[in-house]
Amino acid sequence: MNNLPPLVKDRRGMKFGRLLVKEFVKVENRRSYWLCECDCGNTSIVMGVNLRHGGGTNSCGCASKEAIASTGKLRPSKSLAPAGPDYRRLWKIRVGMIARCYDPRQLFYKDYGGRGITVCDEWLHSFDAFYFWAIASGYSPELSIDRKNNDEGYSPDNCKWSTAKEQAHNRRSSKRYEAFGESKVLEEWGRDSRAVVCKNTIKIRVANGWDFQSAMTTPAMPRRDRALLGHQGRRKKTEKRIETC
Repeated sequence: MNNLPPLVKDRRGMKFGRLLVKEFVKVENRRSYWLCECDCGNTSIVMGVNLRHGGGTNSCGCASKEAIASTGKLRPSKSLAPAGPDYRRLWKIRVGMIARCYDPRQLFYKDYGGRGITVCDEWLHSFDAFYFWAIASGYSPELSIDRKNNDEGYSPDNCKWSTAKEQAHNRRSSKRYEAFGESKVLEEWGRDSRAVVCKNTIKIRVANGWDFQSAMTTPAMPRRDRALLGHQGRRKKTEKRIETC
């Protein structure tokens, strides 16, 4: 089909990962569908919204199968066996990491592979490389692998070992606040030496319209001064809500 319906972006000839868009197929439920040819030779029909750089569908499915096969069929190097039980846990961590990024059947795939998160080639194809990085980077059984930047993939430069609490702070859903040109979650700002009030006071001030840096650097009003405002009724209540510590 040479003519495209109105408002449909022409993707013919464009390359997305391993997929080369060959022809427009149809529009169904306001979605466009395209015939794509994979580098492996297979063809598949892909929804247009899933054809994008940096995420979405990037193969006919062969990339996922290859990645999963690299974890399911290969066994840990026998040379690592004397190292103790840590290598078994690290093997499972790597299996889970790859599955989240390449297996659409995984529960959290949409938050990883579905967003374009990948595993670097070094770790994807070599458990030994991942194992030795982990040991050299401070791995211990109490820690889990964590990405420094949640919009980038798993690689030596972007990964570290963190506690469950530290990982919670690093989630995309954790609200971050800007001050002094830095971005941190409230828990971290509460421990920052530049904060002159506790995190609860900072939180209440921000809720009352303060800008974040002022909320953390403005000293709390002394209780004695707050007491002088008692005759103003509602104002007293407001001051108590603002100055909690």
